[in-house]
Amino acid sequence: MNQQFPTDSPSRQEEIRRAQEPKLDVGTEPYLSPAAQKTQQAMRSIPPETAYKNIASNFYWIAALSMINSLVNVFSGTVRFPMGLEIAQVVDAIAFMLGRDIVGIKTAASVVGLLVNAGICGLIVVFGYLTSKRKDWPLITGMILYSVDAVLM
Repeated sequence: MNQQFPTDSPSRQEEIRRAQEPKLDVGTEPYLSPAAQKTQQAMRSIPPETAYKNIASNFYWIAALSMINSLVNVFSGTVRFPMGLEIAQVVDAIAFMLGRDIVGIKTAASVVGLLVNAGICGLIVVFGYLTSKRKDWPLITGMILYSVDAVLM
């Protein structure tokens, strides 16, 4: 055996291989701007119960503004809230068209339209209530339905 060039043991070869690999600092955080750090810190300080209740209040607002939009439509107003549901506007349009085309049915069509919209808004309120109880499925379902509704706009 040649003593001039001794062979390394397998464990020594593994150490050399690891030393030659690029180093990744696994324990370090990625760079965040000061504003992003402040936002991240604020989000960590909000308890989950509060976050769910805040999200649930958005569902309540959407339902309330949708009903106000429907009432404004029934009474021929001109104000409209953009946060309302578009499906409620579609129901109002259908009720208006039925009431316009069929003589003597305008009031009944308006009432039926309001009842249908009340049912839709009631469903949104139920999503809000269940979200405030920390259920995830109504939150996700409500967000998906609101996104689909926004496509109507």
